[in-house]
Amino acid sequence: MNHSGSSILENNDILLRPFIAKDAEMMYQNWCSDPEVTRFLTWLPHKNLDETRTILQSWLHSYRRPDFYHWAIEIKKIAQPIGSIGVVNLNEINEMAELAYCIGKVWWGKKIVVSALKLMIPYLFDTIGFERLQAIHFTENSASGRVMQKAGMQHEGTLRNYIKAKESHLVDCEIYAILKGDIVL
Repeated sequence: MNHSGSSILENNDILLRPFIAKDAEMMYQNWCSDPEVTRFLTWLPHKNLDETRTILQSWLHSYRRPDFYHWAIEIKKIAQPIGSIGVVNLNEINEMAELAYCIGKVWWGKKIVVSALKLMIPYLFDTIGFERLQAIHFTENSASGRVMQKAGMQHEGTLRNYIKAKESHLVDCEIYAILKGDIVL
């Protein structure tokens, strides 16, 4: 593996970049405090800006590690973070990474996350050297599955009672994956 950290990735419309300290307010406003955004996530909406700042500080500290992959999703036209995307689990032995994303509801359905995944996937395969990338979503959140499919990932099955929802009960998740060999040039 050739760990290179969270390099800047971009296309004509979006920018994936490392977070910076001044992103805290936009994070809190755009997605971290919204119960609709966190409905199908494992974490609760942030209660206040200080909670967002604390999480952001942990990410900033983690950027020192070359195997930390976490980006702010920024629409170039508005130049502010509207979500996050990154690797949440990494298995170097099996050359596999699990991806996750979150975006403010104002930007849902605009193919922004699909575009972000299409930037990130080749980087993780070609630059870093992963052979398998996967992602999961709560079974109830079928919209997230459609995002994964549009990014080229294939549905592999249902993981029963796989993850705790908001520290309360276990929920089923759907798993999608893409292999390096699946990419057609």
